[in-house]
Amino acid sequence: MRARLRRALAVVVTVVRVARRKNIPFMAGSIAYNAFVSLLPLLLILFLVVAAVGDDPLALYVVRLTEEYLTPTAQLLVASALSDDAGQAGLSAISAVTLLWGTFKIFRGIDTAFGVLYGVAADSSIVDQLRDGAVVLFAVLFAILAAGVAGAAFAMFPEIPFIGVLNPLLLVAGLTLAFFPMYYVFPDADVTAREVVPGTVTAAVGWAALEAVFQAYAAVASTYEVYGTIGAVLLLLTWLYFGGLVLLLGAVVNVVLADRLDEDAAAVEDGDDLSIDDMFPNRSG
Repeated sequence: MRARLRRALAVVVTVVRVARRKNIPFMAGSIAYNAFVSLLPLLLILFLVVAAVGDDPLALYVVRLTEEYLTPTAQLLVASALSDDAGQAGLSAISAVTLLWGTFKIFRGIDTAFGVLYGVAADSSIVDQLRDGAVVLFAVLFAILAAGVAGAAFAMFPEIPFIGVLNPLLLVAGLTLAFFPMYYVFPDADVTAREVVPGTVTAAVGWAALEAVFQAYAAVASTYEVYGTIGAVLLLLTWLYFGGLVLLLGAVVNVVLADRLDEDAAAVEDGDDLSIDDMFPNRSG
């Protein structure tokens, strides 16, 4: 037990140091910015579609769906967007272009980060870029869907026994399925499915924890109006930053556990070329 604890602690320390050496926090900030740029036009397109359909129950459903995640000020902005008809055509076109650009930048940021971590140059093939972009889009959409379904199930069926335990477990399972293709496809290196599982689970658990914290904070904000529109934007940016950071830390976990550290990352102390095998001399292949 003591040996396992020391090994787990050594892995955590190595992950943190590799993340710092590879500037993972900075990369997460870039991903968060591009995700924010993409999220706004995505929401705007959704609102414009709802407004164009002209279905009041659908619009009401969209507003109610945001209550669990948005503060009262942000909810008023959503309702206003659904009822405002001015300039919808122009906004939809601009939003579509911005969404595509932002999505591509997100994919490029993650692809660059994976290339840095695995010590290989990112593949510039158009076909591979489109494939990787589709994987990212699927992963993000599926992750959002999984979070929404888990939250809706918790709200609609509170009488189910142990729903408080099942809800986060289902969310983690859904996020794991969503993130697995990204960790398996993105590295421009020969990786196995088993090799990417630890980082995938790490990212899924991290996102589930972030989702729980975000919901709790939104619930408090719905009771006490503690900030306005600017505060809501800062909260969203913070969530996106930590979401991107968790995704990249999952990749770091995979790199560390698979012993794919390059010479720079393997040096856990300045001047010490200490690899994962040096930490765990009894580690079996």
